[in-house]
Amino acid sequence: KGDNERGIAEIYNLLGAVNYVMGHSDKALEYYNSSLEIFRKIGEKLTVSKVYNNIGLILYEEKKYEEALEYYEDALIGFNLSENEIAICGLYGNMSLCYFEINQISKALEFIHKSRRLAISIESTIDEIGSYVNLGSFQRIIMKLDSAEFYLDKALRLSTKNNIRPLLLETYSELSSLYAVKNDYKTAYEYQLKYVQLKDEIHQKESEVRIENLMISYEQKFKQNEIVRLLSEQDSHSLINKVFGALVVVTLVLLFILVYGYSGNRKKGRLLEEKNKLLITSNLKLVESESSLKKVIDDKDKLFTIIAHDLRNPVAAVSGFSELLFDNFDQLDDATRKEYISQIIQGSVRTYELLENLLLWARSQMDSISAKKTETNIRSLIEDSVVSVQANIQRKDIHLNINIESDFTLKVDFEMMKAVIRNLITNAVKFSFPSGKVEIKCYALEKIYCIEIVDQGIGMEPEIINDLFKQKNGATTLGTVGESGSGLGLMICKDYTEMNGGKIEVSSRPGRGSTFTVCLPLTEEST
Repeated sequence: KGDNERGIAEIYNLLGAVNYVMGHSDKALEYYNSSLEIFRKIGEKLTVSKVYNNIGLILYEEKKYEEALEYYEDALIGFNLSENEIAICGLYGNMSLCYFEINQISKALEFIHKSRRLAISIESTIDEIGSYVNLGSFQRIIMKLDSAEFYLDKALRLSTKNNIRPLLLETYSELSSLYAVKNDYKTAYEYQLKYVQLKDEIHQKESEVRIENLMISYEQKFKQNEIVRLLSEQDSHSLINKVFGALVVVTLVLLFILVYGYSGNRKKGRLLEEKNKLLITSNLKLVESESSLKKVIDDKDKLFTIIAHDLRNPVAAVSGFSELLFDNFDQLDDATRKEYISQIIQGSVRTYELLENLLLWARSQMDSISAKKTETNIRSLIEDSVVSVQANIQRKDIHLNINIESDFTLKVDFEMMKAVIRNLITNAVKFSFPSGKVEIKCYALEKIYCIEIVDQGIGMEPEIINDLFKQKNGATTLGTVGESGSGLGLMICKDYTEMNGGKIEVSSRPGRGSTFTVCLPLTEEST
């Protein structure tokens, strides 16, 4: 009977864990409490402590920090009695998080240091790294930035050395937050990029493991089916022998007919051969056309996949924050409401920009669309372009300097060139660090007029520059504060500039910024 009760309690505990992972906290608590009741009854003190810890985790996530601490303290009693040092080490870390949330900083630091010392003593590398990450986070929040950097550096070295990728991911995230607080946006951006890349790698690896498991399952099923098939073949072997005899007779008859008809068909065969040659030539041309068409379609599909991905985030932000604001308006303070509204505005602006670029690009791909050139004043063109991206400039506190040496009038399509300048300014702002500088230079050379957009941002490697204006280039780089992009903007810039008889060039160095130069022909009237 005791074994049966223990088994039932363990099943309840497992069901609690499954529901916890699935996000069903209420159901998880129900199962954990059922498990707890049985384990108490049969006197399983160690397992009771584990269930206490599990319930504490749920209460912590529900922000019931003081209740969570009560369960953690009960769990600690059982773990101490059983001298389960690994469990105690993790429990110290959990308790430190609770104390930090209720603003008992000294108690939080006391328990996280206990966790760290015990982890070192029992050589639990994972718990040691976790304690350094938490210490770094605590110190950053209370603005002891040098201490935060010290602990996070330890976490970085240990997680890298031992290749513990989930903890390395957490460390990158904390380091990015730390350097952002220190106003070192370049380093913060570098760690954010590492975080995104590692997260993608982990996701890719998990996908590969899932696919591999499916393949193994498929192969096992296939082998089972093959065994069944072989057994079935043995039963039908005698029937096949009988059928084979009949097939031999039929084959001999067909062979006779073919030999008899061969001499009469030779003349027809020569005519067919000539026709076949023509058909083969036509088919080869058709295959080449189909291949070219398939490549165009593949490129378009890839592009629209990127656009769909990039649209999802801002649309989700608008939808999510709108619902939060609507459902909790009376409970939220003014600062939180403003933050939600800010997120909604940013999502709306990003969606609008992407859709506008998509429409512009679609126009540029239609052969019937051509530049409608009119007399255009350069200063008006630049000023109109800047106004349309002013929100982006202000949001990042970018210092924009406009230097127009020669205020010429050019014959170009005003709306097309406005789209070009707007996209280049947006690009410069995206890759500039907050409070950075962007400069627009306009000047005339012998027979051309040049517009330069210069930033002092992250710059680019040569291999990125080579593929910058190519449609097949799907991957785009995140901006300095995580801004995404589809790559459409620069494709539009190239197409529209060339439609107006000009060309676009770029020069860049990693860490030194980028310069995009649009050169347009001067007419006789301009000079």
